[in-house]
Amino acid sequence: MEETDMPQLVVKREWSVWRIVTMLVLVLGVGASVMALSNMRGVGIKASPLTPSPTPLTQILPPPADLTVPYLRLVSDRLRYLPGETAAVGVYLHTDGKEALEADLEIIFDPEVLALADAPITKENIFQTVSSEIKTAGKAIFRLYSRPEIGQSTVKTSAETKIATLKFKVLGVVKNTQISLGFDPGKTSASGLYLVQSTGRSKENVLAQVEAASFEVAP
Repeated sequence: MEETDMPQLVVKREWSVWRIVTMLVLVLGVGASVMALSNMRGVGIKASPLTPSPTPLTQILPPPADLTVPYLRLVSDRLRYLPGETAAVGVYLHTDGKEALEADLEIIFDPEVLALADAPITKENIFQTVSSEIKTAGKAIFRLYSRPEIGQSTVKTSAETKIATLKFKVLGVVKNTQISLGFDPGKTSASGLYLVQSTGRSKENVLAQVEAASFEVAP
């Protein structure tokens, strides 16, 4: 009897040990899975992107203008530029529903802060032709116009419309600066808006108001 019972006892003990080992493996495996999932969730929370707060370098859109129409205005696409960057300034026009043939821009800026870029003006698909009359330190004159005699469309807007983008090299002088349009109501001005007449371009400058663009140059 003793020789018969011994193998059964050994088998029972081995089976008990095997069950204990199996249970430990299962418990440890579940624990490791829970910890891994917890860590993944923690990483996910930490990796969640934060909403960036506005900075002086954030691009800005043109705000609504409260200007007398017809008008021209300049809007910088940033509030601040670094020395060495290229500043972009949008040119916006409102013709008050009148049919315009030409818009002239006398651009005045501080030559210690800014210089004209190599390609200083890029027109939108509004006026069909652009030309430069004067480009000196601190001043430039550009003409945007259409030629109906060769099939080009004239310009009529009932809302503010972007007609061009000006570009400047930002120099090393750190200061607040302004880019303005040379205009004096009631007097002869280089900046102007001219309507369509049967004989071509009107002689009268119908531009009523202009607005400058301002921004900061800072390191």
